[in-house]
Amino acid sequence: MKSKSTSYRQYHSEVDDILSKLHSNNLQGNPITPADDEWINTRERLIKARMTNGRYNLYPINWQIAEHLIIDELCSRENVAVEHIEFKKERN
Repeated sequence: MKSKSTSYRQYHSEVDDILSKLHSNNLQGNPITPADDEWINTRERLIKARMTNGRYNLYPINWQIAEHLIIDELCSRENVAVEHIEFKKERN
């Protein structure tokens, strides 16, 4: 990473950690969808990811950005599910 900003590096690390823990499939083995707990919980964690600015916390990710990051993460993996590719096409 080129940036030297500690705030950005911490924020980037937190978001990266959240996305890396996202499961592609639900407990039944099917590709996750926005209705699955895994998706919902990941979206909520992304929205709650904060960047500290002195005494204040900033929350740069809103619902729409979180949704984009989740589907982009799922579609960027090896062995991507066809359902995730179709979902991404529908959203764009």
